[in-house]
Amino acid sequence: MTNKIANKNNSIAQNHTVKSLLNIEGYQKRFREVLGSRAPQFMSSIISAVNSNAALGECEPNTVIQSALKAAILDLPIEDNFGFAYLVPYYNSKKGYKECQFQLGYKGCIQLALRTGMYRNINVIDVREGELKSWNPLTEELEVEFIVDEKERESKGVLGYAGYFSLLNGFEKKVYWTVESLLNHATKYSAQYRKYKSGMWSDNLDDMCKKTVIKNMINKWGILSVEMQTPNQQLLEAIKADQAVIRNENEYDYVDNDLGEIVEAEVEIEDSTDVNDDLADNPDLPWNNSDDEDNKSF
Repeated sequence: MTNKIANKNNSIAQNHTVKSLLNIEGYQKRFREVLGSRAPQFMSSIISAVNSNAALGECEPNTVIQSALKAAILDLPIEDNFGFAYLVPYYNSKKGYKECQFQLGYKGCIQLALRTGMYRNINVIDVREGELKSWNPLTEELEVEFIVDEKERESKGVLGYAGYFSLLNGFEKKVYWTVESLLNHATKYSAQYRKYKSGMWSDNLDDMCKKTVIKNMINKWGILSVEMQTPNQQLLEAIKADQAVIRNENEYDYVDNDLGEIVEAEVEIEDSTDVNDDLADNPDLPWNNSDDEDNKSF
């Protein structure tokens, strides 16, 4: 069934632009199901994003819309200046044309974590030269003396990034990554950065470093369970969808990772099929409110 839908999408998308696809009733209906009265405004933001980024306009249009739809389902704005979610052009060398990746911003990751209602505090910050006093990865004792003067601080180079969260049950986690370790991470798992030193790791290094620290920390030590409330399912779904070309709502292709694996198995789920089944069967989720089976995905 999924393959039939995906093939139908590809067929529809041929000889279309993002704007013309968004004029098709099936696509409009899906956005209305997810966003209600906010759908027209969000669809306008998709067109604005494409108009302001020539490379995005060159992407296969259905992948642009599916990435934007994922942001809509997660209730995250796609304007770049907000930093919650990004539509990122990516040249798929195997297919010979550009596609759009959904990229979760670190602010979006924090926002989704806070929505779960299980985090008391969560943050990530760069650590500048002269600020790090000590870091013990075993005991997680981190001592940082931040420079108070902002101008002086901005003049210093970034040594690394510190992440922290505390749960309402009292559990805490601190992590520290050096810039070198983050760039090694990017080199290992992003083919685009490794081969061409381009893409988000090149264009938006600070955001990618912060997101990697937060996302890795939540994935390893946070609470990710499909049995909990909808906001927690959204966080889990966002981590799954991050850095993927989305073929059809829950069909992800991690094209930038030619190692064939998600960053450090960032989605540590024993059975992703069960996750998708749980999401599909949950009547509380916005995309399960339609009685029209043919329009639950397109």
